Amino acid sequence: MDKNLGNQKVAVPGLNPDLHKKSWFGAHKILGYSFLIAITFAIITGVYYYQVSIENLDYYHNISHHSRSIFWKTYTSTQYGLDLKYPPSFRQITVQAATQPGKKALASFVFKSKDSSATSMIVAGDMKIDVAVIGIAEEAAALSKSQNLSFDQWFDQLHKVSQSSAINNTSVRQTEFQGLPAISQIYNTLKPTEGLPSAKKEVYVKLNSDEVLVFTFSSPLPGGERLISVLDKILSTAQLSN
Repeated sequence: MDKNLGNQKVAVPGLNPDLHKKSWFGAHKILGYSFLIAITFAIITGVYYYQVSIENLDYYHNISHHSRSIFWKTYTSTQYGLDLKYPPSFRQITVQAATQPGKKALASFVFKSKDSSATSMIVAGDMKIDVAVIGIAEEAAALSKSQNLSFDQWFDQLHKVSQSSAINNTSVRQTEFQGLPAISQIYNTLKPTEGLPSAKKEVYVKLNSDEVLVFTFSSPLPGGERLISVLDKILSTAQLSN
């Protein structure tokens, strides 16, 4: 720093005029802290998604190579003559009472990629399988639809999903399950009410003129679409005796 003594400038040692200039961060503290918080949140979120993806894809490889393992557990519904094997890393949880008219929840299974505790709470990162039976006439009547709907009409009017801001990558096809007519439906939910966005696959099996057996599989993204094949491995073990 210089001082003027008359017309003469005298340098004062130890004083640097640059020290009196504020840094960008000092001049914009709130903006700076907001930026750092946003970057930190983005990094944490990216790491979490990556971990979920890696863990789930590792599990996909494990289940793919042991689809007929003798160590799998068996779920049985004597009422509907259904036997279904599932990997021991999935555990059966208490089914929630169905709020959908005409629907009877049979069983739910969950694989917790982030938590192996015994709690039945479903959290982001879980893979989940639900098994239920829906009465066509009862559901149709409750929703003010014709009670004489065929299986295909019932699906088209009440269960077929369409592309929207909340639904993506929809795929519907006719198939068979244990020799019975069936419809499979795959889609992504982009705006779920809780947890991570999910990839979902539903298989509707016509048991008789009024009852439909429904398997629903949900898997967190990323990697969810690939994990849909886990449901196919599990369904390949199913047996219907009625």
